[in-house]
Amino acid sequence: MNLSIIKTFPTAIQEMAKSNDTALVLIEQIGSFENLPVAFQKLLSDTTRGNQSDNAVINMLICVHQKRFYAECVPCASGQFSMGISEVDGAEIPALYATPAEAFESYAEEVTRYRFEIECGERDEGDEYEGSVCIIEWDGGDLVSIYDFSYPPLALAESSPWRWHAGNPRKIDNVFYQQDGHLNLDKLAPYSTDVARYITPTIAA
Repeated sequence: MNLSIIKTFPTAIQEMAKSNDTALVLIEQIGSFENLPVAFQKLLSDTTRGNQSDNAVINMLICVHQKRFYAECVPCASGQFSMGISEVDGAEIPALYATPAEAFESYAEEVTRYRFEIECGERDEGDEYEGSVCIIEWDGGDLVSIYDFSYPPLALAESSPWRWHAGNPRKIDNVFYQQDGHLNLDKLAPYSTDVARYITPTIAA
């Protein structure tokens, strides 16, 4: 047991590790909490709030260790797969779930909302919700890869700036912008062949 590593984690996770061997093993595999990307720190801290079960914390520890999460994504005409944004301690991060079940619950809520709007005449009778639950590979940085649930998983988007998918292209990290405010296509290019499909003159201007 590496106490120096355990003590870097939020108090609630430290306490859980005293009696939960799975949590203890995951913490030792993850390493120091302080060395994690800030987004991962916020995800783990947020999971310990309220009346979250030990299982919820374990699931998030697994996701952080594997750098694999789940999200509800909606395909757009541009080829982009739109995903949501959540806010933790004032910081924007992708709207991610620790288990497929949580993501499918969000999906079911959207399907229910669509049906309600059809009944209210706000949508056409034939409208169907086109979202789906996807696997998200994310290291806590600017880029995500999105996969479906086929076997083997099909890549829907690889190494793409997650803020494109979250609908905030202008909030992409400044490294992707030139001093005049235009997107630096040379820097974007190595990350994804998909990125070019998202860029329009309006966005890049």
